Amino acid sequence: FRSLEFPFQDEEKFGVYKIETVPEGKVYIGSTIDSFRKKFLKHKKDLKEHRHENSSLQRCWNETRGKNFRFDIVELCKNKGDVLDREKSWIDYYLKKGKSICFNHIKRPAPGRRS
Repeated sequence: FRSLEFPFQDEEKFGVYKIETVPEGKVYIGSTIDSFRKKFLKHKKDLKEHRHENSSLQRCWNETRGKNFRFDIVELCKNKGDVLDREKSWIDYYLKKGKSICFNHIKRPAPGRRS
């Protein structure tokens, strides 16, 4: 989060997002049914406090001192019920490009889990 500011107008919409390292292009894919802004702030807080649930992303954050990370909305969803399936599709897309560019370790979000 280079500027550590939330850069979007559609902050209360829901869908799929990514946290990307720049210029490496390694990504963490997540989703929200609440709001992108709240999710952005939660990730930022967890990473700064060294307690992010994804240990690979946390390790990269620690190594770079949080520099050159970007939060992007990947897809807006019309229905909240579609969000996890769309997240899975994006995780699969990046895993097919190579596990070395994806921080996600699982191909499918756990049932009932809401990012």
